[in-house]
Formats: sequence, C-alpha cells, structure tokens
Amino acid sequence: MGKSPQTVVGVSRQVTVKYQDTDGNSLHDDIILKGVQGTYYESEQKAFENYDFLELLGGEATGVFTKDPIVLTYVYKRQEGKVIVNYEDEDGNTIANQVVLTGDIGSAYSAERKSIPGYRYLRVKEGSALVNGEIGREEQIVTFVYGKIEYQQGKVTVNYEDEDGNVIASREIFIGDIGTDYSAIQKSIPGYVFSRMKEGSAPVNGEIHFEEQAVTFIYKKTDDTAKKEDQRENLLILVEPDPLIPWWWRLDSAGSNLYLLNTKDHFNYVIGYKDGTFQPNANLTRAEAATIFFRLLTKEARELYITDRNEFSDVSEGQWFNTAISTLSSIGIVNGYNDGTFRPNALITRAELAAIIARFAELNSSAKFSFTDIDGHWAERSILLAARSGWITGYEDRSFRPDLAITRAETVAMINRLLDRVPKHKESLLRDMLTFYDNLDTEKWYYIPIQEATNFHQYVKSKTDETWVELIENIDWTIYEH
Repeated sequence: MGKSPQTVVGVSRQVTVKYQDTDGNSLHDDIILKGVQGTYYESEQKAFENYDFLELLGGEATGVFTKDPIVLTYVYKRQEGKVIVNYEDEDGNTIANQVVLTGDIGSAYSAERKSIPGYRYLRVKEGSALVNGEIGREEQIVTFVYGKIEYQQGKVTVNYEDEDGNVIASREIFIGDIGTDYSAIQKSIPGYVFSRMKEGSAPVNGEIHFEEQAVTFIYKKTDDTAKKEDQRENLLILVEPDPLIPWWWRLDSAGSNLYLLNTKDHFNYVIGYKDGTFQPNANLTRAEAATIFFRLLTKEARELYITDRNEFSDVSEGQWFNTAISTLSSIGIVNGYNDGTFRPNALITRAELAAIIARFAELNSSAKFSFTDIDGHWAERSILLAARSGWITGYEDRSFRPDLAITRAETVAMINRLLDRVPKHKESLLRDMLTFYDNLDTEKWYYIPIQEATNFHQYVKSKTDETWVELIENIDWTIYEH
C-alpha cells in the first residue's frame, strides 16, 4: 500500500500562485494558499482576455504543502492577430508581394502604401480594413489599388549650386520614357559664372534611366557689379505708357510679368497656424498678400530687388512684413494709397487681389468673360484680364463680388491657377504631406488647393493633371520676416 502524506499538526505552510505573461508582467494579483504541512493544496489556472495559457513553472497545479515555500507561476502568451496587405491593379491582379503583419491583439499596425514601378497609387479597395488600425482576433485585409502607367518613365533633376552647395537657381526636371535622350542646360545666372560639374553628377547629355539621376552645375560668384547692374536692367523691360494702364504695370517683351514668379518649383508659399489649422475661411490682410507674392518671386528676382526701404508712412523697419512690401512696391507689383499709406493690416478684397494677379497676365488675351457686378468698378479691367487668363472665377450667379474681403482658401485657389499648380484628384497627392486639422475633408472644394500651396513637392505633369512624386522639406520663410 502507498504511503499517505505525513501531516505535521499545527504547522502552517504556504504556496504562492503567480500569473504572468512571457515578459514577466503580472496579469493578476498573487494568490496565497495556506495549509498544514502534508495536506493537499490546489491552484487554479485562470483565463485572461487576449492571452493563451503556455506553461506552469515551479511545481504541480495540485500538490502537498511542504516545509519549504512553493512558488507556482502560470505563464501566458499574448494572442496574436494578423493583417494581410495586398497590392493590386484595377483588375484585381497582384502587382507586388503580399505583406503579412502580425502582432499582439489590440496593438497598433500601419499598412504601407508602396511605390511600385510602372504603377500609380489610386485608392484603398472598397471593403478593406483600415490602413492604420488595431490588430484584432479576426484576420484583416488591407488592399491598395494601383493604376498602370502606360509608359515607363524616369526622372532627371538638374541642379544649380554655388561652391558651398547652396541652390542659386530653380532646378529643372526632365520626365520621360526610359531610353529617351535628355540634355541639361548650363544656365546664365546673374552674379555667377560656371565653374565645373559636381563630382558624381550624371552627364549633361544622356539617356533617361529607371533610376533617378541628378545633373549638378557648380558656379562661383563674381564681383563684377557692372555686369550685375546690366542684368538688373535687362530683367525688367519697360514699355511705353498707356493712359489706360495704371503706372504700376511693368511688362516684359511678351506682355507679362509672370517671368518674375517661380512657376517651376512647387514650394510652400503659405503656412498654417501654430495650432495646426489653416483657417480656410479667414480673411487675408494686404500685408499677408504681399508676403505671398514676395515668396513667389524667383530667387534671381528676389536677390536683385530685395530691399527694406519704402515710401509708405505705415510700413517701417522691424515690422515682419516690411521686406515683402518694400520689395514688391519697388518692382511695382503692389502699391499704396494717395495718402502715402499702405494699410498693411487692412483686409484685401477680391478686386485688389485680382489687380495684383492681373499684373502677370498677357495683355493680348482674347478669351471672352464677363461678370454682372463689375461694370465701372476701378478694377474692372484687371478682373477681366485675370479672368480671361483663367486665373480667377466668380460665383454661380455670374457675380464677382469685387469688394468682398477674400478668404485664405480663395486666395490659394486663385494663385494656384496663376502658377498652373492644379492637381485635380486627391489621389495625385502624397500620403505623408503636411495636413491641417481644419482641412481634412477631401470633399471640400478647397482641400486640394490648400495642400498644393502648403507642401513643397516634386511633380509630374500630364496634359490634364499634376501628380506629386516626392515631398521636399518646406522652406522656412521666417528669415525674411525680422
């Protein structure tokens, strides 16, 4: 016959029961079992949400109290879930390897939208799980849908830098079918002479590859001030005055001031507020409008004309907008009032912004356009000129409402059209762009214009659309505001 456990009368012994995950984290308060040495104890395997029992350490679930303390540890493994990420074309064909994300239930996951050669991202497939979400018990599937690019294209970026690596002229970007030829242009840059090609630069004349290439011209600065003054005169060609055109019109030989603006680089020319908003329906001041157009000047024009001196009685050194207003007034893009003021903090009207925009239009525009409420208005000519160029629009009732204070959203929409920065689809933008709390509704008419104006990006243009291809660090414009 087997022996029964020997009982030591009156002596209490202890079993400590712990519940932990595989990392040693406690899942439950310790349970202390007490009894006389030699008597039986029984511990409990508990159930915890999102955990599976793995093993018991330190002894048996049921046993006998002994002289020495017993520590039992129930170990649990956190349950895992799975998220499958698919990449398909519009016909449902797989175009990239499937990605499987695993993790603890309840933990966060983020599905990556890949860049796939030969395809452009379109949308998330209807019925997909969230792109960013939590791993659940049930398997989840995220499917990104792409459209095939008809022609495989590559990109060559042409940079113009000084000997310290500073950018001194707008970059040029060639987009073309792989295998086609490109030819980079060595620009004449005011105040600089060509020195050499940057080490590692792609050839000046070459063939477009699938891999992105960069051609970089290096220039050195010249102290030939006479030459710089000649360039200053040649940059702006005046025409004979027309009694119907205000004094501030200055035109190049093509009849347009648009060459003064950087229409090639799609950089951020407006910024949001510190609270993370853009405030699309807030109004714009005259100082803010001048600041926008100052930022839009080409680097060459800004360097040639930059000044902090002006003739306005209410714009002086130390004000954040002084440089912008002084520079633009010296060129003739903005003007003040007969009393010698500029009124920087006054709200700018739709007519006043149209008058600024019209200074970049071609005078020979023949498009027909009219509004019901501008006949005889001081800005009638400017409004019609800008409208005929396709840069400004009115309201559904065919009015323009010239004396209404313009909003920030209306401003960027007009300026984007002036610069031909008009992506038509939200899918043409990039996922990691800067966004604003009050501009997250992609169905709002101003969603795309605001994103276009606030993110520095490289782009590809087609006949009907603009597609972003890469984000660039936004320009810090505060250096001109002190």
